[in-house]
Amino acid sequence: MLKFVLRLYALNRWLSSRIKNLATKRVRVGFFILIVTLLFRPTPVHAGLNFDSMLQWLANIAFSVAAAITRGIVLLINAMVPIITFNHFVDNPVVKNGWAIVRDTVNMFFVVVLIIIAFGTIFGIQRFKWQEQVPRLLIMAVVINFSKTLCGIMIDFGQVIMLTFANALREIAAGNFIQLLGLNQIYAASPNSSVLKGIETNTAEGANNAFNFFATGVISVVLVFWVFATLIILLAILLFRIVMLWVLVVIAPLAWFMKGAEGVIKSSAFDDWWKEFKCLVGIGPILAFFLWLTLAVAGAGNIAEQSHFDVTTGSNNSDFASSILELSNFLSFLIGMAMLFVGFKVATQFCSTEFSGKFAGKAVGVAKSIPAITGGLGLKAGSLGLKAGVRGTVAAGGLAKGAARRVLPASIVTAPRRASAAVRGATWGMIGKAGGSTFVGKWARGKQQDVAQATRARRFEEVNQEKEALKNKGRQWTQQRILDNLANPPSSAKGQAQDIALFEAMMADKRLQKDLGRDKVEALWKRHGAKYKDMAETDAEKMANITGFEKANADFAVSGMDMGQKAEWMRRNLKDADDANGLTAGAWGNKDVQDRAGQIKTNFEKERDKDGKIVYMNALEAARAGKYGVEAQGAVVRATDAAKLEMGSQMEEQFRAALEHNDPQSAQAVIDQIQAKYTGAGTTEQDRQGMALSMDRMRAAADRMSRGGNPQARDTLSMFDTTRAGMEATHGFGLPSAPKQGEGAQEYVDANFRGSSRARIEAAMGEMDKQKTEADNAVAVLDGELNALRGTEKDIADKQKQIEDIRRSISKSVEAVSQKAHRAVMDAQGRLDAARKPEEKKRAQEAVNKAQANFTAVTARGQEQIQSNDAIKSLEAEVGQIIERAGGQEWLNVVKEKQKEHEALKRQAQRLEEAKKKLEELRNSR
Repeated sequence: MLKFVLRLYALNRWLSSRIKNLATKRVRVGFFILIVTLLFRPTPVHAGLNFDSMLQWLANIAFSVAAAITRGIVLLINAMVPIITFNHFVDNPVVKNGWAIVRDTVNMFFVVVLIIIAFGTIFGIQRFKWQEQVPRLLIMAVVINFSKTLCGIMIDFGQVIMLTFANALREIAAGNFIQLLGLNQIYAASPNSSVLKGIETNTAEGANNAFNFFATGVISVVLVFWVFATLIILLAILLFRIVMLWVLVVIAPLAWFMKGAEGVIKSSAFDDWWKEFKCLVGIGPILAFFLWLTLAVAGAGNIAEQSHFDVTTGSNNSDFASSILELSNFLSFLIGMAMLFVGFKVATQFCSTEFSGKFAGKAVGVAKSIPAITGGLGLKAGSLGLKAGVRGTVAAGGLAKGAARRVLPASIVTAPRRASAAVRGATWGMIGKAGGSTFVGKWARGKQQDVAQATRARRFEEVNQEKEALKNKGRQWTQQRILDNLANPPSSAKGQAQDIALFEAMMADKRLQKDLGRDKVEALWKRHGAKYKDMAETDAEKMANITGFEKANADFAVSGMDMGQKAEWMRRNLKDADDANGLTAGAWGNKDVQDRAGQIKTNFEKERDKDGKIVYMNALEAARAGKYGVEAQGAVVRATDAAKLEMGSQMEEQFRAALEHNDPQSAQAVIDQIQAKYTGAGTTEQDRQGMALSMDRMRAAADRMSRGGNPQARDTLSMFDTTRAGMEATHGFGLPSAPKQGEGAQEYVDANFRGSSRARIEAAMGEMDKQKTEADNAVAVLDGELNALRGTEKDIADKQKQIEDIRRSISKSVEAVSQKAHRAVMDAQGRLDAARKPEEKKRAQEAVNKAQANFTAVTARGQEQIQSNDAIKSLEAEVGQIIERAGGQEWLNVVKEKQKEHEALKRQAQRLEEAKKKLEELRNSR
């Protein structure tokens, strides 16, 4: 007992040093000193008073305090009923008398404002606009006298909703509230607890159970005090609402007067009034609704069970004495408090005003801080008491503890330490959530992180020890141990640490991953992936290892996610070609990985477009082309749905890769897909032409592999040729159009028939023979038509030549006269430029005008001679008669078009002949 007293004294001194920062808070200091004095001061004891009896005495004090606070809760609930059902906002004497005084006072100022508007308008002050201000002022002058009634109507609208819930609460409030929060369970002993039996003994077990009884009392005080404080805040908000609505109704005439005087008096009084009024009308129904909802759920029974939480009735793994701390009851308590705080949150969000909104927000903040403060102090005291009790017991039984370390498994020996860490972490987390953004909340969350970090470090200590022991083991031993653990998961702490060490070794050994197989690696990931990431959170190196493994095995990471989560994970983790290159072969077989890889661009050249620009592969195409290794290529090929591939390079690459990996099923899927598209009703001849070129390249690839000794390629090639022959027999060979003008015969053959079968080449030759015959026949027909017209063309050409000769002769004679007249103009212009005196300039100007007129007349006479020449007219008439006899101007146009067509057909026939010769050479080379 002396050791116990000394330990209590040491704890008291340590606790005093830890709460120096409370020295400036007198109320908190007094409260804290009271708790320490009552619970942990070193008390002299006589031989008849043992430790468990003292704890029972302290527990009785705690339960008495909880009972007193519970009675206060009942009092608050009873006081809340008349407040929440209050509905006399406009007919009480305070409002009536106050509103009448404000209304009469405001009415006097309407005349003053009208006079101000009048003078402002007379003097032309811009901000006075009587057309707008006077009507608004007059309307408000009328409305102000009915402002109390209007406010009452708006308040009644909110009260109808509020009283609907309030009346339902009138009779059942206190009972259901006590039932909801489980306060009636505080004094009920848990039938699943060993406390009662333990307290009746004086053994170490009895002391421990007595302390649990004491801890239950302390926790009960914290819980009921939290409820008590929350109800005080709720009551304060509702009472504040009533008084504020009285005030707002009283000053309503003044606020509405300010609205009417808008533009004359600069003020936001009406807007502020309206925001406050709207806030206070709405906050009541919101709080009443959530209070009613909370109690209605409570009336249905245990909230946790009714809400389908995974709890067992009467579950009491913590072994506390009170029924309220059974899992289902405690969870019901937390749910009830959470529902009340949701109501607080919605109410504060509804109010955004400076006064009422801030009041409600601060009130809720206080309600959130109270459990953090009291809970922190109470839990800290309980923690100290627990430590003192355990240390006293350990001091009394040190030899037994040493023997236990030598005999019991490590999981049993270290259980108290792990349990203590879990309790501390949960405690700080609960305090942090309750404290919110207050200092207590932030400090508690920091403590929770410290506990979590320390726990992770200790867990990795055990894992590292096991990892060190694995260094002398070979890969085969490691593989067998992993398989054994997968079949029979270890239950001991040592076995679990070794299992994690094996998982870590597997992540670093790709050969081991391959030997285990994809399914076993995935099973290891599902067992340890999330746990290992949590443990490695504060270890940068280990976090990098697990993150890299997760990205490399992206199919494991997205397993179990919905479509949106998968897409988001892929977007965040598979960003570029480097990430795609790091994927394991097994990951490439996943559809979601392939979809993401199809969106990632690489630097691998795919082809060049029609402008000569390089088109690059995406990561999926690169994997299919073998850029990321043979295994990745094989996985992509096996998992690819041929129906989703584009005709052309994708289909060809899939076919080639399937043959390289001896995967006849994937190759056959490509053949089947080509057959379906080639014979499809919507496929055009141009589409078949492109598909025929793809099939030529695919056949060439299969032929090369077959000649290289690939038996799968040989069998696939035989099936390919058989399938293609059937397609071409029913739907044609997909032959290209005839060579274009300027396209060489060799160029044409290389582009369209380089890899074609003999049958396709012969079909093309036959088509060219047919087209050349048609072209030759068309040329012969045009030759006959043009020969019949050539005599008429010669007669027209001869007459037109005679006309041109006559025109040229007349133009030559006219040109000589025109040149002479033009020289006269230039001479007169020179004399004008040389003249100095006015008389000389006048005479020179007259000479220039005369010479210019003569030149114009000579030119006109020359044109008239050409147009009026009888010989030209006679010849033109003869040409017209010849054309008219032949068929007119349209006939001339037809002749010209036929001549062009004749030349084009001759060139086309020549190109077809040259292309046919090249095809014949290619056929003979096969």
